Formats: sequence, C-alpha cells, structure tokens
Amino acid sequence: MAAIAWLPIPLAILTHALWQADPVLSVLAPSGIPLPVAPPVLDAIRIFVGTLECRLDPVRHRAVDFKNRLLDTLLLPVVAPGLDPQLIAAIQQVVLHATQPIQQSILALHRDVRDCRRDVAELRRDVAEFRRDVAEARRETSGRTAQRAEMTHNHRLHSLTNAPLAHQRWVPVICLVAPSGYRVPEGLPQNWRRHPRSAADVRRMSGVTAAAWLEMHGLPQTGTRVEDQNTLMTFLMGGG
Repeated sequence: MAAIAWLPIPLAILTHALWQADPVLSVLAPSGIPLPVAPPVLDAIRIFVGTLECRLDPVRHRAVDFKNRLLDTLLLPVVAPGLDPQLIAAIQQVVLHATQPIQQSILALHRDVRDCRRDVAELRRDVAEFRRDVAEARRETSGRTAQRAEMTHNHRLHSLTNAPLAHQRWVPVICLVAPSGYRVPEGLPQNWRRHPRSAADVRRMSGVTAAAWLEMHGLPQTGTRVEDQNTLMTFLMGGG
C-alpha cells in the first residue's frame, strides 16, 4: 500500500461545534491531518469521538470511521520527501537478513521445547510403569513369603506328628540339669559326655554322636547325620 502524508478531515466533523471548540483540533488545517499523527492530536480525536458517542450525536458514526482510518494509517510506512523507495526496500532486506538467524533460533527453541515435553511425557510413562512393576513385585514377594511360611509350618507340623514316640526319658531341649538316671552313651568324645541342652548342641554333633544319642533314647537311626540330628531334636522338643 502506498504511503500517505496526510488524512483528509470530513466536512461534517471539521465544522462540528465540539471540533471547533477544541484548542488542539480547531487549529488543524482544513486540508487534513498530517501524518504521522502527533500524540496530542490523536488523544484529542479520541476524546472528541468518545464525547459524540456518549451524546448519541448524529455525526458519531462518521467520527468513529474517521478515527479508525486514522489508527490504520499508524501501521503504514511514512516516506519522507526525497527518500528512494529502492533504498527502503534494501534496508528492509538487510533487516530481514539480520533477523533471520534469530527467527531460526526461535524455531529451533520451539522444537527443543516440544522434544523436552515428549521426553517428560515418556519419563512419566516410565515412572508409572516402574511403579506398577514395584507393586507387582511386592505382591509376588508377599505371596511367596506367605507360601514359604505355610510350607515351613506344614513341615514343622509334619515333623512333630511323624517323629518317634517319646517315652518317660524325654528331655527338653533347654535343660540346665541332666535328667536323673540317664546314662552317657559309650564311645562319645569327652566334650559330648553330657546330655545335649540345645538345638545348637545337636547341630554340632557328628553323625556318630547323634546316632549314639538316638540309640540311648531307643530311637531308630536313619543313617545320615542331618536326618539323625533332626530326629533327635524333634524327640528332645517333645515330638510325638
């Protein structure tokens, strides 16, 4: 759009009483308002148009249109007398070339922001999946723990109910004093010539020692050290 140097004033506005009474507007030339419009003139026109609208003046619609046209001219380039339009175009190209890297940087920054948002969304999905895995692992661990506890209880119950019958010579595992009338099995090492008083004592026994104590209590021998120890401990703990 070609640049303009002034904006004509409609006659109905120019001859209006409020226009003529305004000290700023009344001194304007009848040929039009020079552009770019000065801030005091623009403020006076805004007050003039606002007053007409408040009073519902018949000229208010033309005044509003005139004000809008004046505001539109503020967006148009004003060419000074004698300035070459080609020079203006060259200046615009220089400015565009200088600002192009900035625009590219802004676009790249927008892309980085989008990538960052996608990464954050993916990270949130990973965290949610990790939480689900942790919850599932906790449920599985709890189930396995309960299963192991039940198996241990059942094994313990089976051991107690299937152990050899206890007789009057049964001795508790923890006994500070050996029962009266018991005899030490023959052939035991010196450190085992006392009645076992704890499960730890039984666990430290050799296979020969455990078998000797089983024989002394009249219990059958299985032939393996661990099984003989288990049988002896079950008997001493009151398994029947």
